[in-house]
Amino acid sequence: MSSADSAEWKSIYNILDLLTCSEYVSGEDLGESLSISRAGVWKYIKKIEQLGINVESIKGKGYRLGHHLSLLKVEKMDLLLEPLIKKNITSLEVFPVITSTNSFLLDQKNIKGKLCLAEMQTSGRGRRGRQWISPFARNIYLSIGWRFESGIAAVQGLSLAVGVAIVDALKKYHLDDVYLKWPNDVVVKSSNYSGYKKLAGILIELRGDLSGDCELIIGVGLNYDMEIDQSIDQPWIDLRQMMKGSSLGLPTRNELAAGMVNEIVALLTDYETQTFSSYRERWEMLNVHHQQAISITLGDKLIDGIFCALNDEGALILRKTSGETMIFNGGEISIRDLQ
Repeated sequence: MSSADSAEWKSIYNILDLLTCSEYVSGEDLGESLSISRAGVWKYIKKIEQLGINVESIKGKGYRLGHHLSLLKVEKMDLLLEPLIKKNITSLEVFPVITSTNSFLLDQKNIKGKLCLAEMQTSGRGRRGRQWISPFARNIYLSIGWRFESGIAAVQGLSLAVGVAIVDALKKYHLDDVYLKWPNDVVVKSSNYSGYKKLAGILIELRGDLSGDCELIIGVGLNYDMEIDQSIDQPWIDLRQMMKGSSLGLPTRNELAAGMVNEIVALLTDYETQTFSSYRERWEMLNVHHQQAISITLGDKLIDGIFCALNDEGALILRKTSGETMIFNGGEISIRDLQ
């Protein structure tokens, strides 16, 4: 990011910090606070609107946000990270806009312990090349770089274990209706919906020697406070919907991001010795498809059966109607008969 871009983003962030969703702030007051003209304020307001942020304006009263924003701040997250976790973090960066937090780390060297977050992604990715919708300051887009010395074998089941870590972070806010969907989704059951809605997804990307030193990026996208988006082709939910009516306040994005980092980095520090076998029982307790009839899509094949369990490597064990069991290391699950 150039110095000119940095200065512009600093002004945009300063304006966002001054604006609220309850009180109007005049252009004159904003200009005085930032030592810029009212015309300069108007220019930045237009740039803010281009980010998809609703700014309400009334002549004679000024501007206010149409929706509360919880902006990410490195200094706030740093205060919330546990001391032992901070020892394993080599850098923590927050970008206003980035193509993809995973892509950023993939372009870096020596990525172990490097953390990257963004307010917005222009090319966020999910599994199988799917787009991850990434509006500005609405969700959590987090990537963590790491290195394993024993190659790809050490990575088996890691996305599943990370799912358990994310659930642990959410349970601290008494979010108890959160489950896991094989192989990499965090979902929420709904009493008035015949199934589940997606809350978060995990994307792990590897590079290096798959039989020796292996670097990887753990990407997490979590819906915090989404707007309705017709381009999302599956049922989804965000934390604001989940906590609506709760006596507990919605955690800030800084609290949530730091909480997930604490849990995930703690997992990574000893995962090579613990392996997925240490997390398998807990994952199965959170399995949204436990002992249910499912279909697995593998290429152009559709295979029906009962989701029995996972093995110690995180592979799915399916029991067919014939009684035969099959093991799957990948594939897409769909529901045949969700009770």
